[in-house]
This record gives sequence, C-alpha cells and structure tokens, in this order.
Amino acid sequence: MCPSYNFATIVLVLTITVIIFSDKGTTMSLPCRRCFTSDECNSPPPDFCPYGENKNYCGRRVCSKGPGEKCSNDQYAILGTCGEGMWCSNKDNRCHGCFIATMTCYE
Repeated sequence: MCPSYNFATIVLVLTITVIIFSDKGTTMSLPCRRCFTSDECNSPPPDFCPYGENKNYCGRRVCSKGPGEKCSNDQYAILGTCGEGMWCSNKDNRCHGCFIATMTCYE
C-alpha cells in the first residue's frame, strides 16, 4: 500500500470525528444535560427563583441571575443569564441594571 493513502485515510477519519463531536446537537459538546421529553424540559428548577426563570442552552428551565451575580454572554451561557431588566456586562461578567419586579439594582 502507498503511505500517502494511509495518511489520507487517517486525516479523513479524524476530520469526520471532529465534525461529529463538535456539532451542536451531540451530547459531547453540550455544557448541560439535554431534555429527552417535553415534561423534562418544562419541569421547574429545583430551587425558588427570586429573579425569574430562563431556559438554558439545552432547553431546561433554570433560575435567572440577579443584580451583581456572575453571568455569561457566550452561546452556552454557562454562568447563567440575567433576569428581566438586566444585562450581562462583558467587563466583569456580572448582571447590571435593575430587576424589574423589585427594582433591585447593580451598577
């Protein structure tokens, strides 16, 4: 066999493997546990959520972050997303603004 044929096969297999495991739909790349039923996705978070709820990257209901709490703006929002009326600052990764329901603020 020709050595370049083996190299090309290895490169092809590795490329396909990387594509499969970097796909958004595969569980290998998810930062959270995926829902398998609609009941599972719609079940409430285990704790009371004083700043409301959001859906995480996997579609599960999770508690929103409050004023001054850590958050993230990345596509996975691993640190969580801010409650209504607040935004996540890229400077310090914290929720800024005022939570609408209580007017609790963080600047």
